[in-house]
Amino acid sequence: MFAFDPEGRGINATYYRIGEREWQLYTGGIINIGMEGIFTIQFYSEDIDGLIEDVKTKTIKIAMSKPYTICQLDGLMGENDWYISNVTVSFIRGGSPAGIAYTKYRLDGGEWQIYDNPFIVEEEGQHTIDFYSEDMAGNVGDTGSASFKIDKLSPQVQVIYPNGGEELSGVITIEWEANDTVDDSLEVSLYYSSDGLNWNAIAEGIENTGSYEWDTEGIAPGDYWIKVVARDDAGHVTEDTSDEPFTILPTLPLSVEITKPGNYLYVMDRAIIRLPMPVIIGGITIEVAVEGRANKIELQIDNEIKYASNGEYTTYSWYYDEPTIGMHEIKAIAYGSEEKAMASVKAFFLNLL
Repeated sequence: MFAFDPEGRGINATYYRIGEREWQLYTGGIINIGMEGIFTIQFYSEDIDGLIEDVKTKTIKIAMSKPYTICQLDGLMGENDWYISNVTVSFIRGGSPAGIAYTKYRLDGGEWQIYDNPFIVEEEGQHTIDFYSEDMAGNVGDTGSASFKIDKLSPQVQVIYPNGGEELSGVITIEWEANDTVDDSLEVSLYYSSDGLNWNAIAEGIENTGSYEWDTEGIAPGDYWIKVVARDDAGHVTEDTSDEPFTILPTLPLSVEITKPGNYLYVMDRAIIRLPMPVIIGGITIEVAVEGRANKIELQIDNEIKYASNGEYTTYSWYYDEPTIGMHEIKAIAYGSEEKAMASVKAFFLNLL
């Protein structure tokens, strides 16, 4: 504070008080209030003749703290922190005695906007809101961030195979299509039923690969339906069943047959004339047919394994073109889980290469 006497007599003392506190003698320098708020300072001076001036008043506003901003999200919550509805965004502001001048926010890295009222986010997917506030004294609060995710729609699912009318046995490849507008990692469960009402689990909680190998061994022959259930991360569940029943046939006993060579003269793999036994000149394509469930197929020449394959097909063929002369035995062996089947044929070879 600065005091002077316009008549030149000189200042004897200056007094002040803050709010309703006691009057104090001003001794010079800076008066440190040391707290935030709105303060009223009263002051006056007295000259050396004892004359006292009128009390003067000054209002001071002090705001040193940064304002804070809290983001509030309101919506219907599903599973795994997913909102399954539109999300209403609002902000709580405070922390500054000067009052909030404005709050700004931006959605998903877009342009900064002045916040006036709560707003709604409708778009599905992952979202991030950045925000901060500034008070009337010019103090800028720290920038905050809030992330959330919205998935309002259920996944789509469709049974592709078997979808009705098929006659099947052994290992069946169940096929389906399932997708979601947001979640690309759907969880799928598969069920079968003989009446369309009571369902038995085939596999639960598997990845959405679009196909699954179902071993029907042990399933009683008859008509059945397939149901595919898709579940997204937000908890939405959709299902689809076969349009019509399909039939599981009795499992055939394992058998194998060498269908080529037959009783012909073969020249460079071509059948020329019929003979009492196979006669083979040059290379020959050996063909094998399998019925029942085979895990492995072997082709042997004179008990020496020449080719092998897993049991995923019903027909097999191998081209045999090694130096071979004279009578030799061609043997095909099919291996099941607990049984095996064998077929053999003797043929005369003339292959000098």
